Amino acid sequence: MTFEIIIIKKTPIPYSISNSAGHCLRLEIKDGRVYLFKPRWVSKVRAQKFLESKSAWLERNLAKERKQIPLYPLAKTELPMFKKEIISRLNYFNQGYNFNWQRVSIRHQTTRWGSCSPKGTLSFNSRLANLPLELQDYIIVHELCHLKVPNHSPKFWKLVEKTLPDYLIRRRALRRYRLAVLF
Repeated sequence: MTFEIIIIKKTPIPYSISNSAGHCLRLEIKDGRVYLFKPRWVSKVRAQKFLESKSAWLERNLAKERKQIPLYPLAKTELPMFKKEIISRLNYFNQGYNFNWQRVSIRHQTTRWGSCSPKGTLSFNSRLANLPLELQDYIIVHELCHLKVPNHSPKFWKLVEKTLPDYLIRRRALRRYRLAVLF
């Protein structure tokens, strides 16, 4: 992937433009780099104009990202031990729910802390290992509750609150961290 440079307030910001299957222009920021995704029918020039028009948004979000603590994935050799820790925490929290899951996986996701598939697979980001334990627990309980309620409705949050009455504080604290990308 090749990067070009946009200057915002005398600061060079690397960005790349890629075609996507989507129907609109979309921006993402990862580790101080800007990714612009465009439908094939949008010209590069038009995409660059869009990027320039979003300079205030870029500046604000790049500043926010610089304040966050980057978390990197675990080494492959550390994954089995971390998976055992996650399963142990799942079993502990599941005493209050009695839900069933099919399998647990630890992955190097770049956009999610965790996920729950419709088939009952709980996936967790290996970067969780670098979070404080109370934030790991929030993500574990969050995904565990998705086994029962697959959305973020009030019913879902009541289920999370059953085990973590301070879940809102933990959720806000999670914003201090970001999923760093290895280049």
